[in-house]
Amino acid sequence: MDKQRREITEGFNAVVVRLIPDEDSQDIIFKQCDDYEYSKYEFGTALAIRNHCKLSPDDWWDQFGRDTPELQNLAI
Repeated sequence: MDKQRREITEGFNAVVVRLIPDEDSQDIIFKQCDDYEYSKYEFGTALAIRNHCKLSPDDWWDQFGRDTPELQNLAI
């Protein structure tokens, strides 16, 4: 893992731990991050990919993050 990706990952982890005090919810969010990274569910559809830069982030997550509600809530 390169330095920049490591810093981003560490920062994201710190945000999740700080904003989500429940450890079970943290675990769910980290699992859902894998779903996002590997384009599972609606994340990998042509519509989601095409609109990633066309919609505001909150509108995009509202539309395409329904299968990962905990991550969706954090993102919005």
